[in-house]
Amino acid sequence: MVLGRIGLAQLCEADGTSAQLADEVRGMVSATAGRVVPTVVDAARDELDG
Repeated sequence: MVLGRIGLAQLCEADGTSAQLADEVRGMVSATAGRVVPTVVDAARDELDG
């Protein structure tokens, strides 16, 4: 995770295509996390209720 953040930071500091790639990767990670976290929370609630 830390190495990924370091890599994204280096890409962001670069110009042009590398910076765009970093933005796209960050967006994909955020979108994925936004779908995964609620699913995990729902599963935990189901387990506690069940």
